[in-house]
Amino acid sequence: SVKELRRGYVAGDSKNSPPSGAKDFLAQVIVLNHPGQIANGYTPV
Repeated sequence: SVKELRRGYVAGDSKNSPPSGAKDFLAQVIVLNHPGQIANGYTPV
């Protein structure tokens, strides 16, 4: 479940397109809730 996800975990669709290793990748991230401002170079802790 989503509540079990932690920093460093990989989530994907194991039946249609399972995650695999990659040298680099392009991602689209949507932040639904954050207590402060997010700027370039932000790293979650």
